[in-house]
Amino acid sequence: MLHLIATCNYFFLKEKEKIRKLPSENATRHSDKQQCSLLIDQAMELRHSDPAAALTVAAKALALSEAIHFVLGKARSNFCMGLVHFNLSDYERAFIFLHRAHLFFQQAGDRWGISNAINNIGLIHFRLGDYTKALDHFSASLQIKRESHDRFGTSNVLLSMAAIHREAGNTTDAQQLLMESLKISEALKADTLTSKGLMELGILLLIEEKFSEAAEKFSEARLLFEQQHNPGGIAQCFLYLGKTESASGKPESAISFFQEGQIIARDAGDKSLSTVFLVSIAMEKLKSGESLESIALLLDARALAERTLEKPVQSVIAQQLSAGYEAAGNLKEALKEYKKFILLKEEINAADTLTTAHNHQVSVKVETLERENKILEIEKLAALNELTAQLKTQEVNTLNAMMEGQEKERSRIAADLHDRVGSALSAIKLHMDGIRLSADIISQKQSSFEKVISMLDDAVNEVRQVSHDLASGVLVKFGLVDAIHDLCNTIQSAGGVEVNFITAGLDSRLDHKIEIALYRSVQELISNILKYAGAKEITIYFHRQEEWLSLMVEDDGIGFDPEKKSSGTGISNVRSRINLLNGITLFDTSPGRGCTVTIKIPISVLL
Repeated sequence: MLHLIATCNYFFLKEKEKIRKLPSENATRHSDKQQCSLLIDQAMELRHSDPAAALTVAAKALALSEAIHFVLGKARSNFCMGLVHFNLSDYERAFIFLHRAHLFFQQAGDRWGISNAINNIGLIHFRLGDYTKALDHFSASLQIKRESHDRFGTSNVLLSMAAIHREAGNTTDAQQLLMESLKISEALKADTLTSKGLMELGILLLIEEKFSEAAEKFSEARLLFEQQHNPGGIAQCFLYLGKTESASGKPESAISFFQEGQIIARDAGDKSLSTVFLVSIAMEKLKSGESLESIALLLDARALAERTLEKPVQSVIAQQLSAGYEAAGNLKEALKEYKKFILLKEEINAADTLTTAHNHQVSVKVETLERENKILEIEKLAALNELTAQLKTQEVNTLNAMMEGQEKERSRIAADLHDRVGSALSAIKLHMDGIRLSADIISQKQSSFEKVISMLDDAVNEVRQVSHDLASGVLVKFGLVDAIHDLCNTIQSAGGVEVNFITAGLDSRLDHKIEIALYRSVQELISNILKYAGAKEITIYFHRQEEWLSLMVEDDGIGFDPEKKSSGTGISNVRSRINLLNGITLFDTSPGRGCTVTIKIPISVLL
């Protein structure tokens, strides 16, 4: 159970947001976002030590996020509040906040956050004893982490799933999941995960009575915990090493491990674990016939257990004290302790019954909330899809007509430039050449005459190039890849910018409309880079994958604020062209760090 809580460490694994200071309104907005993030970080740090304060701080962060319309702030605030309520065993409220976090993470497009919200909802079901639903949620979280290539998160979720299978008695499935988790964590050299995975594997081997293999895993885990300076993990390893030795019939060795672990737990201030070690030592002493030493240790353990109010441990202590007094011949104390044991067991059973009933009620409420949320989401999605379909049809018809008109107009202008303006300029140049050869030009006028001839040459070349660009001659004749190559060579030859073009999996021509849309998009993006970015290098990646045709244009220029320029004509044109192909356009940029534009078109469009 303890190993499952590790999945809640999402926000401590993520790098803190880097907020740039911008003038006027933007400076205020970014300052507010930074303040919100700091409040959430503070709440996360307080969630174990001071839950009430954590909830107060998280509520402030949520209010600020709503005031400035900061979606990721809303997601993180709700996530933090969900974790706090989870730690307080208030599973109903935990579910509500985690579900809200899930929706906001979806809105923000944060797949890491989506995955962790789902994962923690799975933990709620696990705590409520519904292993099937817990595994469903873990599986959904695992799928996102794998799709996002989040190998650390994948390993962590696999650990959680293995723990559930172990609790349910499915040791084969548990071991398979653990081995997969360990393979990933060891490759990543993620010792925090590897150490927990090794300890879980050791517990499985102990259950299967493979004592030497179990001891080996606990020892490996202990070494990693020592490297991490994790006293809790080290103490846990000593506890299981002692249990392994005890099950192997080696009481002296077991006591030695228990004693070492008890010292570590005591020094770390962990009273609960220290009590467990004292009880374990006492039980080994009792097996060896050292009843008086066992009684002394159990009385020390009782003093600690009464401070922590842990009745299950107190029950075990009373039971063992009864056995110890009986072995020492003190039947009166033995009977007295046995009565305490019976009384404590009755209290525990009553509490368990109430907890089970309460958990069942909460489980029903959580199930109802999930069902209602799904219904609302389905209804909302259906309405949105219907509206989107109507708008899409209208938009497609309009844009198709517009783009066909644009292409026709481009072709007409290209033909006019080439046939009429280009021919006229060429004729003028011939006449000028004739004049130069036949006339006696005064020497001082010769240089001016030659300059006019040169300017006519430039004009003819420029008209030819504009005509070429408009008609996309290379594109029509040789295809998209060669056309982009030609475009890159033209830019490269002009100097000032290095252009790289990398392709893979493009062995055949695409549909003409698709080639035109992609070529015009590349032209538009490169034009923007040359005009505004101040880039020294442009790289174009174009490749065909199993499900997507992917085009990426990357530059090392000054970047821009996507919120300020998202409505620009160039970007709008690119989005419109790609939307017509059911594709997506993603801009990854910010001031000072260049820009990467990714275009993805589903392969189904090509078929």
